[in-house]
Formats: sequence, structure tokens, C-alpha cells
Amino acid sequence: MLQRLEKVLISGLLVCMVQATHATETLEREMDRSTFHKAGLHRLSEEELAYLNRYLGRADTPPEQRFGAEQLTSEPAVGSEGEVDRISSTIKGAFTGWEGSTVFRLANGQIWQQRVSGRYRYRADNAAVTIERGRFGYYLQVDETGRKVGVKRLK
Repeated sequence: MLQRLEKVLISGLLVCMVQATHATETLEREMDRSTFHKAGLHRLSEEELAYLNRYLGRADTPPEQRFGAEQLTSEPAVGSEGEVDRISSTIKGAFTGWEGSTVFRLANGQIWQQRVSGRYRYRADNAAVTIERGRFGYYLQVDETGRKVGVKRLK
């Protein structure tokens, strides 16, 4: 019980720290060794520490890779300066449109899935697309035709 409370307090402290500053350094680089140990962060595995840095927006990932990442967890997003409202990429390989719950694999490594019902037929290889953040979620647009569909990020 005490360990759980300690983790909750540490997490709360870290969230407050992020809201106070918009740091781009990872926690282990920003904190001196003593503070890092006093906060108990030295007990985290490399994977746990990397997740915490990504969650707090401190990972060395470009804004394009952070775009839509809040959909990958059930945790609330922590915004920061330098965020983007849209990204452009291409759909890897043959693209035949969407129907139901189509999965879109982008050249940048992100994977998105159709979240709004609908059907659209269009054939292209490596189709150029733009994904933008809207009022009610994210939308994928086929650049050549302008057709859009609501999507959610899977990876």
C-alpha cells in the first residue's frame, strides 16, 4: 500500500513539474542524480522510464511522431509547445479506399484505423494523405481527392 501511494505521489509531482515547464529533456538528463534517486526514479526499469518520459512529453521524439499518441493509452494527454495539428505521409503500398474498420499503415511508421463508418473506393499506390486533428477527433484525408474519414491511432 505504501509503495502504491509513493508511486502515485511521484507521478503527481512529475505531472506538476511538466505543467510548470515545457521541458524537452528527459527526466534523467534534467534532474541531478540526487533528486532522481530521492524521487525513486532509479527503481524504474529502462522501459518504464522511457514510457514515463514519453507520457510527460519529455522524450526526444519529433512532434510528428507524438501526433495522436494520446490515443495509444487511456491516460490523459499532456500538451506542450511545438505540437502539430496535422501530419502528411503516404499509405504504404496499394491503397484501395476504406470500408468499415480499415487499417492505414503510413510510411512514417504510424498505424491508424477507420473509426467512422463509411465506404470509399479509390485505387492508388503510396497514396499521399494528411491526418489532422479536428474538433471531434482525427481525420485522414486523401490528398488527391480531398475525401476524409475519421480515424484513431493504433501505433
